[in-house]
Amino acid sequence: MGIAPEPLSIRFRGLLPSLPPGTDPHAFLAERYRTLGDRFLDGLDGEFAVALTDRERGLRLVASDPYGNRRTTIRERDGRLAVDDEIPELAAGPVAAAAIAPVRLAEFFGFAELSSGATFVPGTRDLLPGELRIAGPGGLSSRWLPGPDPGRRLAHRRWEEAVEEFAALLGDAVARSLAGVERCAVWLSGGLDSSPLAAHAARLGRQVDGLCWQFSHPAGDELALATAVGRHAGFAVHPVPADDAGPFADLAAWPLHPATPEQTPYRELHERSYRLAAALGHRVVVSGFSGDQLYSGARRWFWTLLAAAGPGRAIDRLREVARAWGWRRAVRSHLLGPLLPRRRALTRYLAPYLTPRARELLEAAPYWPPDVARARRPHQAERVLSLLDSHGGEVERWFAARHGLELRLPLRDPRLVDFALAAADHLFAQGEVSRPVLRAATRGLLPESVRRRRDKAHFGVAVTRNLAAGRLPWAGELLRRDGALWRGFVAEAAVERWLAGELPEEIDELGFLQCLNGELWRAARAGEPLPATGAGTTPGQAAGT
Repeated sequence: MGIAPEPLSIRFRGLLPSLPPGTDPHAFLAERYRTLGDRFLDGLDGEFAVALTDRERGLRLVASDPYGNRRTTIRERDGRLAVDDEIPELAAGPVAAAAIAPVRLAEFFGFAELSSGATFVPGTRDLLPGELRIAGPGGLSSRWLPGPDPGRRLAHRRWEEAVEEFAALLGDAVARSLAGVERCAVWLSGGLDSSPLAAHAARLGRQVDGLCWQFSHPAGDELALATAVGRHAGFAVHPVPADDAGPFADLAAWPLHPATPEQTPYRELHERSYRLAAALGHRVVVSGFSGDQLYSGARRWFWTLLAAAGPGRAIDRLREVARAWGWRRAVRSHLLGPLLPRRRALTRYLAPYLTPRARELLEAAPYWPPDVARARRPHQAERVLSLLDSHGGEVERWFAARHGLELRLPLRDPRLVDFALAAADHLFAQGEVSRPVLRAATRGLLPESVRRRRDKAHFGVAVTRNLAAGRLPWAGELLRRDGALWRGFVAEAAVERWLAGELPEEIDELGFLQCLNGELWRAARAGEPLPATGAGTTPGQAAGT
């Protein structure tokens, strides 16, 4: 945060990559406001959360960028707006389940996309992407910044043209995220999300250190491929020991965000990665977060490939699907199914352990963005413009900042997102080939062993091991406490099965984790002691929450 000269004060978080080097973003925004008034953020290139106070006019304007890359929390009281650290309730104090918006709890326990700006702290809400909230003499009002158009379409005449445009956008996304940065650490696997980011950063002349989780289990062992990327691009790769970094391995030191129970089961791995990055002298960490979202929902690949390249190429790709899964499935899933109305792609998955009340809340919740059905791929648009993912990125920035680090997410760059939303399906999937445009765009940038790989690493083995019966003896006492957040949203019988070690499906593991995360957070906010071996220590105490 920084302060512009009076009578305007500006709080700014984010990146404005188009600014000339050395430009103070606070002074730049102040001048735009003097010239454009409340339209000073319209068309602004970058990611931002801004709070501007104009004392002469008695106005306060608060906004988040239209792509949701920087979120801000507000409290409205007596016609005034408070933001982020001006709201003490975000940092501490008991929170009762009855005071939290029921739909927010249903979304949390059901792993559902978010439908609003509701938070876990009563009396507050997150601004929605592109929302400009204004407090002034006339009261409170809102308007919306120009943002992404889900209905936009791109039609490339040639495959090579599309690949060239995508390659340029990907490289620019990395350059824009690293504007003014000379050194960076990159969370690196041997996959197709993080590897191009690290390679592009090195090509741009940045000093890069790759950080790779090192599992002994072959399903999660990516070190050899990550090392190949580093060798090809010319940077060092550092292993992060992972075998003993499962969820809640050290409960007293398990860090918690003060304002939300949302958590990743890989938190300890994230913490080790951040500690290593800081020890190597970095201040910026790059992540391939949101890669899966960019390329999702390309169900009509056969038809767009047929139109673009003719029947030969399309049928060849369909034959590959048939060899793997049989012709019946190939025709049903890749030819006929994609012709159904796009709105069907937005059918919500409801976790089987949810209560009827939670299911009703989720079924009635609106979609975000409101015009998502106009998108070429509605499911992709819902994920790329997701409130859940944008909020998750903001939460992860908080954890990185605890180590003195800034988290950069190039795959959420607005220009790259606009391309992904508008381009034809066959750029993102062709039968058994995932991300064909990315594979073509990284020819020469990545070693062939990575560029051509068809599989993905599976880190879930660390999660499964730590949730096995007997590994979390404290869980029962915690989850059975009065006032538990899960009550009314998760079936009690499901919780009891999980506590007995019955976790037959991945969704059961995830549901169990959400219940644990929710209760650890609630207990920390209430100052309750940890169960069993943690007596006398509150959850997250060692992390400073």
